[in-house]
Amino acid sequence: MKRQLISSLLALSMVFGAAAYLPEGGTAQSGITAKADIYGEYEYTVLKDGTVEINKYNGTDTDVTIPSTIGGKRVTSIGDSAFYTNLDLKSITIPDGVKSFGYTSFNGCTSLSKVNIPDSVTSIDTAAFSWCTSLTDIKIPDSVTSIGDAAFYRCSQLTSIKLPVGINRIGAGTFELCSRLTSITIPKSVTSIGERTFLDTQWLKNKQDKNPLVIVNNILIDGSKCSGSVTLPGSVTSISNYAFENATSLTSVKIPYGIKNIGDNTFYFCTSLTSVSVPKSVKTIGNYAFYNCNEKSITVPSSVTYIGFNALGYHVTEGLVTPQHVPFFKIICIKGSQADKYVKDNKFKVSYKKTMALANVKVNDKVFTGKPQKPAVTVKFGKKTLKKGTDYTVSYKNNKKIGTATVTVKGKGSYTGKVSKTFKINPKKTTVKKLTTPKTKQLKVTYKKVSGVTGYQITYSTSSKFTKSTTKTVNVTSTSKTIKSLKKGKTYYVKVRSYKTVNGTKYYSTYSKVKSIKVK
Repeated sequence: MKRQLISSLLALSMVFGAAAYLPEGGTAQSGITAKADIYGEYEYTVLKDGTVEINKYNGTDTDVTIPSTIGGKRVTSIGDSAFYTNLDLKSITIPDGVKSFGYTSFNGCTSLSKVNIPDSVTSIDTAAFSWCTSLTDIKIPDSVTSIGDAAFYRCSQLTSIKLPVGINRIGAGTFELCSRLTSITIPKSVTSIGERTFLDTQWLKNKQDKNPLVIVNNILIDGSKCSGSVTLPGSVTSISNYAFENATSLTSVKIPYGIKNIGDNTFYFCTSLTSVSVPKSVKTIGNYAFYNCNEKSITVPSSVTYIGFNALGYHVTEGLVTPQHVPFFKIICIKGSQADKYVKDNKFKVSYKKTMALANVKVNDKVFTGKPQKPAVTVKFGKKTLKKGTDYTVSYKNNKKIGTATVTVKGKGSYTGKVSKTFKINPKKTTVKKLTTPKTKQLKVTYKKVSGVTGYQITYSTSSKFTKSTTKTVNVTSTSKTIKSLKKGKTYYVKVRSYKTVNGTKYYSTYSKVKSIKVK
């Protein structure tokens, strides 16, 4: 199931589980042409339009004011993971002119309590402030038109939020587990609210105490407390995934004409459900939509062109149902041999093609060699490991140069559709040739040149385990570096890796072996 949230987000999987809303490995920024540079405690990149994006903050200040210009160029964006898990940060002031916060830009800043967002900001990306557990209040200016999934996930001290006028979508899990959130102002412009957006907020609990069928701006956002017979009002035009999940006392539902899709897990584990009136406007029924319902009749109209995986029970449907195989019929939620007999007797026709969109595909990163890289893939459908050539074919794209390559797995035989995964082609690693201490409080590291790379990252620490508080990094383009102002008589541990910047994203090799030296 691709759209389920989980409760951990502090190790680049802090928002979603199973198959996640977070894009794997983040999202590369477009329009970047120059390599990353350093300005004080900031790493930054110059974008195509001549403005600056902050890529990383390496300082330890608790109160940070981001500069409005660097080298005479305006700062216009905070990049992906720029302040990721900065545990020291307590307040941040964003300069006027910044337009966007990147993917997980302040994710895991657990001490962050105050954020000043200027009116120039237009978008807040996925999980930008997730796990900011000290954040009590934040003002989102009306200039913001887009807020990504899980943007404020687990901001457990947040008490109120006013969404900007003009925003039309609230992403999945945006305020999930914001347990103290009691006041939310949602403008009438909102036309879409993602699943689990307000899960476990005090705001939603208060609304459910008054009316378990919570509808905001004609959108049903949580029906988990519904019981008995429910008729949805005609004003409802969209039902979120998981809307009635685990409503175990719900017995019947009438869905208004106009609804086109019944989403994933909509009536999942509604164990008392005996009947659902599905209008002819419905085109698709999502994965597990009626899974584990009571063994009663559910009428499916001929307008339905797609029935998802295990959507109507245990074994009756499984995967893609083509339009020509969906006459007007009643699906009975039956199990095992009964289901097999029902299909065998041809009381209705079902295509058992399984869509590759539900497969789990794993592929490993590779090292640049100058030749096309074709890593092996592992493809699983449930617990079954599929066989290449029999169940699927594989093709590759952009798989020769350093950067992000794509592998596409296409179904074959009993499987249909295709799914794509990305993998990295990283540069070759370097080796440390010499580590000396030329002068007091200095060390000099010399390493092997790697052709075709942008530069090298030197990481040094007084801890052999490279603990965060004792570790520093520096990026250079030469094959040697003298590091000064070290602690006299201390042993330093050093490792080096090469990197190449491609379209604004750095691709790193693995580190060299660690070498140590006592500084004189």
